[in-house]
Amino acid sequence: MIGKSDFYAIGGLIVATFLFLAVGNWPYGYYQFVRIATCGFSIAIVLRSDRPSAGGWLLFSVAGAILFNPIFPIRMEKGDWGLADLVFGIGYGAYGMQSMSRSIAKASSFLIWIVLAIVMSLTFYVNHYMPHGPSYPTGDIVCQNDDRGPCGEEYREDMTGLDIPDWAKTLRENFAGLVMLLIVAGICGTAIAKGDDAE
Repeated sequence: MIGKSDFYAIGGLIVATFLFLAVGNWPYGYYQFVRIATCGFSIAIVLRSDRPSAGGWLLFSVAGAILFNPIFPIRMEKGDWGLADLVFGIGYGAYGMQSMSRSIAKASSFLIWIVLAIVMSLTFYVNHYMPHGPSYPTGDIVCQNDDRGPCGEEYREDMTGLDIPDWAKTLRENFAGLVMLLIVAGICGTAIAKGDDAE
C-alpha cells in the first residue's frame, strides 16, 4: 500500500533525477521543465513541513522554491547552475530515500535496473548502428593508467550536422552521467529494499 510519504519520496527521487540530468547538455526546454518541476516540488515540501522534525527540509525547500521559481527567474552561468542542480539533486534524492517505505524501494529499484538495461541497449544501438560525426581535438591531454601513460590529445565527436534523432545525440553526450546515476540509484534502492528482509 502506497502511503502519503511514498508519494513525496517518489516525487523527490524524480526531481533529483531531473536535476542530476540537467548537468548534461539538453535542449533549453528541458531546463525550463526542470525549473518548474523543482519549484513545484519545493513548494509541496514547504506546505507539508508542518511537523516539528521538518525544520531543515523547510529551509532547504524554501531556498529551492526561490532559486528555481519560473515567475522571477534567477540568472546564472551554466557552471553555477550545474552546482545548484547537483546540490538540490543530492538534497531531494536524500529526502526521497529517507521518506521511502521498503515496499516502494523494492519496486523502484527493480524499475531502475530495467531502465538501466534499456539505456545500455539503446546506447549500444546508437553507437554501433547509427552514423558518427567527425572528431575534433579539444586541446586537452588525457593520460591512461593513473597519469602514467600513454598520453594523447582528447577528441570529441561533432554531432551538429549529424542526421540522427535528438534523443540519440543526447544519449551519446550524456551516457556516462546517466549510467552512473542509475547505478547509484539502483544500489541505494536495493539496499533499502533488502533492509526489509533483515528485520
